Amino acid sequence: MQNAEWILTKNRVIGKVYALFGELAQGMQSYISAHADMLPENVVASTPKISKGEQYEGLPYVMLDYPRCFGKQEVLAVRTLFWWGNYFSSTLHVKGPVAKNMVINVGKKSIISGIATVRISDSGDEWSHTLHSENYMSSQEWLLKEATQEGENSFLKLAMQYPLKDWDMAPVFLKQNFEQWMNLIKK
Repeated sequence: MQNAEWILTKNRVIGKVYALFGELAQGMQSYISAHADMLPENVVASTPKISKGEQYEGLPYVMLDYPRCFGKQEVLAVRTLFWWGNYFSSTLHVKGPVAKNMVINVGKKSIISGIATVRISDSGDEWSHTLHSENYMSSQEWLLKEATQEGENSFLKLAMQYPLKDWDMAPVFLKQNFEQWMNLIKK
């Protein structure tokens, strides 16, 4: 309570995350512009949004949503998250017609594109980003579930996490994940 330096350090870290996400958003926009003819129109028309908060499960966070197409019946978004004390994550969130198409192809495409370690969620709280929760499973668990169940998934989320201790390599990881997610939704 008497140590103001702790809060000042937190503020500097959050500022650095904002700068990182700003640079990442510029690269994402360049990628989408270069591949506009292969991506859905709503993705191309979307703009990045960076926001922050103090209370995701009691801890500060910063998130970048881009593309961000959020509707009641359809969602197509990539959420990049910095979660204090936990990790960076990159999540592709789809709902509606695009989700149904992805459920059919995601297992094959994720393995082919080298993201077999992806965490997948298709049930529970659609807005949970806690990758260690029961809402998420490994891609192998998900493929087994899909093979044995005929289900109507209302949404599908693919997520990867990256440790905070490897801060210097986070931009590379987050850029690569973004490009992998875009490859999964290309026409």
